Amino acid sequence: MSERGTKFYGVFVAVVLLVWLILRRDDLLAGAPSNLDLLVFATLAALALTPLFRKVSLGGVTLEREIREVVKKETREAGLQTLKLRAALDLERMPIWEAENSSIPNRTGEAKFRLLQTKVDELEAQLSAAPHEDRPFYGLALREVYWDLLAAARAQYESSMPYQDIWRRVERGFANLADAKDWKPSR
Repeated sequence: MSERGTKFYGVFVAVVLLVWLILRRDDLLAGAPSNLDLLVFATLAALALTPLFRKVSLGGVTLEREIREVVKKETREAGLQTLKLRAALDLERMPIWEAENSSIPNRTGEAKFRLLQTKVDELEAQLSAAPHEDRPFYGLALREVYWDLLAAARAQYESSMPYQDIWRRVERGFANLADAKDWKPSR
């Protein structure tokens, strides 16, 4: 339930409980409240205290307000997992980056391309084997590595047939990530 829906529900319940107590005010003022009156009053008090506490327990029933902390925690966890996957790849790419940016001529393009291709293979396998709740971690990392692979293939093969094959693989991978049922290759 959304935060707005939760607030509406809380206000609605509070109004109903207040109406109950108002209708029973004669018995309450006479000092003869029923057990139900006491329960209604306690529930109303718990609803009033809910914004101050995460949980309010009343006779074995726990009232919890929905908080954004759970969403924030899950978002942080997804970001952390994606970061770990990307950082592991970055560790392997550092020597290649160093060689590419050195003033000494080298041939690192093939090594970079092969590393990225291996990482795509690994991430695709991990994604397909992952439980549903972990798939976003692998999907986000895979999306970034697809773009890196495409750039490395362009640098390595220009527009030749091997590049076109990589293009199709990456495009098919994006279609799988998007769960595009009616996708048709562009090339």
